[in-house]
Amino acid sequence: MKLYMGFDWSSKRRKLNTYPYCFLSAAVCWSYTMRKSLPAWKINGAKEIMLDSGGFSLMNKHGDYPFTTEEYVDWIIRMNEINDNKVKYVAIRDYPCEPEISRKLGLMSNIDRIKKTVENTKECMTHDIPGEWMPVLQGYTKQEYLTCYQLLYDMRLLTDYIAVGSMCRRTNVKEIENIIETIKRGYSGNLHLFGLTFRALKNKTLYPMIESCDTIGYTYGCKKLKDTFIRFDDMVDKFNKIKLEMN
Repeated sequence: MKLYMGFDWSSKRRKLNTYPYCFLSAAVCWSYTMRKSLPAWKINGAKEIMLDSGGFSLMNKHGDYPFTTEEYVDWIIRMNEINDNKVKYVAIRDYPCEPEISRKLGLMSNIDRIKKTVENTKECMTHDIPGEWMPVLQGYTKQEYLTCYQLLYDMRLLTDYIAVGSMCRRTNVKEIENIIETIKRGYSGNLHLFGLTFRALKNKTLYPMIESCDTIGYTYGCKKLKDTFIRFDDMVDKFNKIKLEMN
């Protein structure tokens, strides 16, 4: 399994980076500019970059995306140019289903968010981008994920590499395992899990079923730059130790 390092607003961290697999959310860039634009940032040392629309953060702050699909696509292109064609995967503009968002946006049910995710998948994939579009399975219960999967399948929007959303900060590891096992019964491609906690990463049963995950959930909420650095390095060290143990 591959671990993508999630980057935040810190220019120092991006300049000093030596980690090859990097992850950046559009929500981080948007928040940095006081909700005015999506700046493209250089990440030194990157071998591969995965980009995300930042749905969880943006839904909580704005209730919807504050930028259009076209603006998102423009940001993707600029990110690829400034990073010497290192952008490899890009998540579509999905609508996360975490309970925190459900409470704040009571007028939109999870099935509404799933349908919006599928609509946005179709819209995003009409645009040519550097790298590959990554559809996102959204939901919170196993049945909701299966509903999203079926809708994407029926519309022929599934690719060989898809992401599973609303995994950020989940603590019930058995629940995660059960959801992923169910998805893999019908899907033979690669899975990326957004914001997987370290508690979940310690579950070695997940490793054969997952192609990649990222650290964005592990560093979420850090207020100080020093704390972010510590968590970044701690996550990579623990992840590498687990992989060595498995070998």
